[in-house]
Amino acid sequence: LALLPFDAESWLIRKATRGAGTDERLLWSIVCGRSNKDMECLKKAFFKYADKDLTVLLKKETGGDLEDFLIMCAQAIEDAYDPEIHTEAK
Repeated sequence: LALLPFDAESWLIRKATRGAGTDERLLWSIVCGRSNKDMECLKKAFFKYADKDLTVLLKKETGGDLEDFLIMCAQAIEDAYDPEIHTEAK
């Protein structure tokens, strides 16, 4: 069977966090580097799949600097690029 991309990633997140230990590399590769829109779609798909909030799960399953970084990524607070603001001087 084929899954939609966000559904497949939701399945992989559950797989990475099930049982003893957490596959942090898998979580890292799925959660990091997404646009705000993609992250919102992933969080909705994960809640639909697992009936759990992705941010709460990441906080529970990780710790330290990795936890802080994954939570920031999951909060989808990426700023849009603005050439007037993002200059070499700033």
